[in-house]
Order: sequence, then structure tokens, then C-alpha cells
Amino acid sequence: MNFLAHIYLSGDNDLLMIGNFIGDGIKGNRFDHLPPDMVMGVRMHRMIDSFTDSHEIFQKSCALIRPHMGKFAGVVVDMFYDHFLASGWDHFHPVTIEEFTKAKYLVIQSHYDFLPPRFQRMTPYMTRENWLKSYALIDNVERALLGMTNRFNLPVHLPDAIPYLEQHYEQYKSDFLRFFPEITAVSNKFLQEKGYQQIIY
Repeated sequence: MNFLAHIYLSGDNDLLMIGNFIGDGIKGNRFDHLPPDMVMGVRMHRMIDSFTDSHEIFQKSCALIRPHMGKFAGVVVDMFYDHFLASGWDHFHPVTIEEFTKAKYLVIQSHYDFLPPRFQRMTPYMTRENWLKSYALIDNVERALLGMTNRFNLPVHLPDAIPYLEQHYEQYKSDFLRFFPEITAVSNKFLQEKGYQQIIY
């Protein structure tokens, strides 16, 4: 799951959403500086990643691209799944993706001081170019993968995965549509157990 899915799965608690959004930027247990709800969001992010990475459907999606992307197959499939969430948004949320992302960018900006440095640098570009909505187009997924390759100086060229998305498009879409209700149910259970409002759409 990439940014859009993590934000979507956070429900309506802003602080928990911020923690879920920045989860990859928090190492170990170095979150004493964060409010409790943000800490819970970081923990939710890790739960989502652990569930996703070990799930047979996600692993099936990764297997299609692993010969070409190696250990970065999961990173690529995370982006593919965000593409299907964005492109099929109306099936998952009653608010348009334009309204949803605009509201979430405002929340992120209002908690700028809590963002790790990498996220502080990234957020203005993310907001201006509306990355979350843009994932609906394959060209923008390709652009996002290129950005990851360059930012992290990766040993593979992630945009090379795009032809395989196009070649196996219906298979990836089918995998996503089977997997997403499961990760939504797991996220709802997490939110319920921790006393937060569930995702009910």
C-alpha cells in the first residue's frame, strides 16, 4: 500500500492519518515527540504493511514483476494498487477524490512540524501536483516510480515496470479488487479495537 491507501485506511482521525502517512519515515520506536494518536497511526501503518507484504494475493502480484524488479517488486505493486484505488475511487468513497485529497493535503500542511524532514521536503510537490489523485493515470504512476528511483538512488529503474502493468493490467486489477476488501476489514478491526471510528463507506 502506498500513500493514498494508507490515508484512505486511516478513517477520519486526522492525527492518526498523519501517523499512518509518515509511517515509513519513523524508524524503530523513535516517536516520543509525536502525540498518542499519531503514534497509533505509525503502528497502524506497520500493521498494514505487515499484513500486505505477507498476503498471498499481494505476493501473487509481486511474482509477476519480481523477475524484473527483484526485491523492489513490492514497492512497485504498492504503486500499482494505489493506481487502482485512485482510478476506481468512486467505488470506494462517497466523496470525490478531488475533494478527499484537497482535505487531506490541508491536514498534512497543518501538521507540517510533525513531518520527518523527507516528508517536509516532499509535501509541497505532492500538494501542488496532487500526487494522490494523479495515480489514477498510468503516466503519473510511471512519473512517481521515476521519482522514487532518483530520490533513493535505487539500483533498478522502477519505471521499467510500467510495460508489465500494461501487459498484465486485468490480472493486477483483479488482484487489487480481491485484496482491498481484506485490508479494509483488517484496518476497520484495528480502528475498532483502538477506539477509533471505522471506515464505513
